[in-house]
This record gives sequence, structure tokens and C-alpha cells, in this order.
Amino acid sequence: MTLKYHINIFWSEADDAWVADVPDSQSCSAFGDTPADALAEVEKAMEAWLAIARRMVCRPRSRDMGSRNKLRGSARRAEIMR
Repeated sequence: MTLKYHINIFWSEADDAWVADVPDSQSCSAFGDTPADALAEVEKAMEAWLAIARRMVCRPRSRDMGSRNKLRGSARRAEIMR
């Protein structure tokens, strides 16, 4: 899969490693001994991040409406207000 996201690659003195960061994702970054290693690692991380994001977006919300649909009038309004 070809990823089409901007990737920043930079040297981190604090980590003593190359860092690859994807600004469009939430906290998706990776380290490597070389810029190429960091890039390869962040591509793997992005694949995993996107797989999880797709599952979260497509998951339907669970709502137990069975008992609430049986209530009528003011009883139903009182149940909804809780």
C-alpha cells in the first residue's frame, strides 16, 4: 500500500536516533538508526494506525433501545431525561 501522507524525518539529540513523524496522524512516529530505517518503521506504524482508525470509524454505535421503545408519553420522557 502506498501511503500519501507527509512524513517529517529529523535527527533527535534527546533520543540519539532518527525520527520519522506523520503530522496528519495522532502521535504516529518511529525511530531508526538511519533516516531510511526510521521511514520504514513509520510506514509500518502508519499501516497499523490506519487499520485501527478504519475499524473505529466503521464500528456502529451500540444502543439498547429495547425497553425505552416500549415506554409511552411522560414515562418515556422521564426515562430519556435520566
